[in-house]
Amino acid sequence: MVAEELEEYSKANTNYLQALQNWAEFNDMYNVETFSIPALARLYQTTQDSSLLAQLASILGIKVEELKEIFAQINQQ
Repeated sequence: MVAEELEEYSKANTNYLQALQNWAEFNDMYNVETFSIPALARLYQTTQDSSLLAQLASILGIKVEELKEIFAQINQQ
């Protein structure tokens, strides 16, 4: 979060993806859904980095299109 607030988006990307991988490894869906996905949605909305979508979809085992739908739902809230 600090890296995101400081607009160090590359570092924020690395940190958020690492946290997501750790939580996903341990099947901690609460933290994945509550913290990782919304943080990565914010980061994507700011950077529009398509490689972020590909990495995240790969970790979650879903298609990029599905991830875009999830992000759209988050952004509507």
